[in-house]
Amino acid sequence: MSSAPDPYVTPVLAARERGPARWFAGRMDGRHPVLVFFAAALSGMAGLVALSIALYFRRLRAVPLVGIPAVLGTVAAFAVAEVAFGYVNSSTAFLGSIILGNGINYSIIFMSRYQEERAAGASPGEALEHALGVRLLDRTSQGVEPTAYGRSFIHCGTAVFDEMRRGVQDIEFLADPTAGEMRIGVASPYVDFVTAAVARMAVRYPRIEWYVTEGDTPICCRMLRERQIDVGIGRLGSSVAGDLNSDPLYEEYMSVVAGLDSRWARRRRIGLPNLAGEAWVLPEANSVARFWIDEAFRSVGVTTPKPQVISNSMSVRVGLAETGRFLTMVASSMLRFGAAGRRLKILPTRTKITPVDIITVKNRTPNPIATLFIKELRALAKPLAKREPTTASMRAA
Repeated sequence: MSSAPDPYVTPVLAARERGPARWFAGRMDGRHPVLVFFAAALSGMAGLVALSIALYFRRLRAVPLVGIPAVLGTVAAFAVAEVAFGYVNSSTAFLGSIILGNGINYSIIFMSRYQEERAAGASPGEALEHALGVRLLDRTSQGVEPTAYGRSFIHCGTAVFDEMRRGVQDIEFLADPTAGEMRIGVASPYVDFVTAAVARMAVRYPRIEWYVTEGDTPICCRMLRERQIDVGIGRLGSSVAGDLNSDPLYEEYMSVVAGLDSRWARRRRIGLPNLAGEAWVLPEANSVARFWIDEAFRSVGVTTPKPQVISNSMSVRVGLAETGRFLTMVASSMLRFGAAGRRLKILPTRTKITPVDIITVKNRTPNPIATLFIKELRALAKPLAKREPTTASMRAA
């Protein structure tokens, strides 16, 4: 025989027996009066503050503009408290009001200053500059460009939205580890290497969206700073900046290649000085690819020969080399991953070895998909340190 409900049992404790509320009631068991008091105090205070803001600025949209930063900070503080201590008490409610009250002061002062400048006839950009107390843009007859303060402001804003986007991605990954997106920047000589890694992962994770941007290493670094990509692949050398991390992936060297019909294809010993008078096809002099080729020649004490054909297209350079009439120089990883089906011969010359780097933003933890991708890159790079590609492997379809 079931007993009658006890009128003195609190609704929260009674709710423990009803499915959806069971977990919440369990969390509140034994301390629900404090939480109810905290929720009521915080809600009432937030309502009064929101009403005061709306009346002061005479705009409803001022409430989220002023309140959201402070609310986010308060929520973050309670999240840390929950993780660190696992409970809240009566003091927490008063600390919450202090955090919210102090946190909202800056937003109110900033918004008031902005409104005053707008009322005085300033444009939105000028009002923002006056509110911050620094010039964000240099205005000339040819247009505008950000100052050092403006670039810092843009950088901070970009970082904030990037962290929010990454947070959403992390949540999505935890909910479904087989889905998400990955943005990669890669220097041109290593496109084939990165393409091979993406192809392997795309088979295992068909629901991941891949965005691959090809560009020089400085472009990849800029995109990393602007949070347009998650990982960059390139050769930083001594140009690594303080805001970027550079982790060696594998050692790269430049190889001279010729077509199978070239008279050099049958030689077993060749030095770069012997090839100085041949017909070369090379990138433009001001390109990063040409810089690495010039460095390869300098490493053995040889001046880069004057090319007969100049092209930044890897397809053009390799295609002309296949004819047997031209020589070109390409990265060793391209020969392994991008020369399938090509009638090419690697000439027995050796140049300076330099590291290829995985470039990321310092103090920015890679998202879970980026971590998987970096592991895949390292697994794919292991054979590059063991042996060189052969002519037969390049001719294989």
